[in-house]
Amino acid sequence: MQWQLVTHEGLTHSGMIVEENNGQIVLGNLEGVLTKVKTKEIESRIAQPKSIMPAKLVDLLTTEEFRDLVAYLESLR
Repeated sequence: MQWQLVTHEGLTHSGMIVEENNGQIVLGNLEGVLTKVKTKEIESRIAQPKSIMPAKLVDLLTTEEFRDLVAYLESLR
């Protein structure tokens, strides 16, 4: 799930929560960049309704890549 964090200073950070402990949240964006935000600095935390999964992902994958993706997702059950 994608999150948007807004700090008391008005800075906005978006990404997936990678880690949340020791008084901080670590967000990871689509480029793999990690951003650390101290929990006490967060004014609001909003779940974003839009998925970070690229639209029409199937069209971007080869048949083998798609099969591998489905097999991986099945293994998580």
